[in-house]
Amino acid sequence: MIEAEGIAVTLFRWIYQKRKPRRLDKRKPWLKWFPKYTVSVKIPPDILESENPDELLENRLTPTGFQHEAWTKDALHFTRGKSWGDFHAKLIKMRISFSHPLQSVSEMKVEVASVCLFDTGDLWKVATEAKQRVECTDETYSSAEAT
Repeated sequence: MIEAEGIAVTLFRWIYQKRKPRRLDKRKPWLKWFPKYTVSVKIPPDILESENPDELLENRLTPTGFQHEAWTKDALHFTRGKSWGDFHAKLIKMRISFSHPLQSVSEMKVEVASVCLFDTGDLWKVATEAKQRVECTDETYSSAEAT
């Protein structure tokens, strides 16, 4: 017999996966249901012109815990966290995806890799920080890492 919790998780996961990402709000949300964000990101020329843009993007995102996961024909994926256990934003598995091919202004999608019922601003913070880290120039990035 299927347990009620299993049915609920399956239903929430299906809703979350089918939901389209929404534009990132300018201000941190108090509460956002089934959050997935899409963000316009200005990709710096040093990344666009590189033979390995995934490595440069990973270098920018590594301080936030993200690592390159995979290329697909449509996107470049980075993940962090684990898919089991705690639901804390620093531990839960998250995915950042960049539309492929990368362009000077690309779409970045930020989501929880499995299911997320609501966001009280943690996922919003991750998306905001990732955007800032990717958009910074080499000089800004180098000086930020030195501090």
